[in-house]
Amino acid sequence: MNTINEIAKNTGIALTVSGLKMIRSGYQYNPTQVGFGVFKDAFNKEGLYNVETKEQDIYYHISTWKTYSDCLDTAYKIVKKFPWEKEFFDCDNRSAMMSVLLSIFGLALGRAYVEVFNKDTGTQKYLHWCNVAVDTGGDLHLFDADNEGQSVKVERGKELLIGNNRYKIIQAVFN
Repeated sequence: MNTINEIAKNTGIALTVSGLKMIRSGYQYNPTQVGFGVFKDAFNKEGLYNVETKEQDIYYHISTWKTYSDCLDTAYKIVKKFPWEKEFFDCDNRSAMMSVLLSIFGLALGRAYVEVFNKDTGTQKYLHWCNVAVDTGGDLHLFDADNEGQSVKVERGKELLIGNNRYKIIQAVFN
């Protein structure tokens, strides 16, 4: 016999799956399948030769930046419903959740380990996890769920600025 807790869990799972499928069905696009080299090329194009990039699959699916932006916006609306909590649901957990949610749309969203500086003083503030995407144009974008879900296009010679922060990418992991 099912207890009320078991019924609630099963109902919650069913509703979550239905909701995610419903959200995904609202997107009409054809992702492009690429190999890992596309990600490495995007970093190299921007002069980020020393960023350690790690692959976990053979093939990945990417799309236009417009599609990524739409999917990131939807995923961020979900993530921001879960409050930031140190060592429980902080930057590493939130960037992982963003990657998982984008995978529901069939898109690769890497996780980026970055150093964050105060944009005005240049002093280091902290080490941080956020996300990184490469679109079908070969452009690299940094996305930070902990900075109001904002993103910035990575461009050679330009500082990576979101809000009051300057970012330096140290590592990127794509799965």
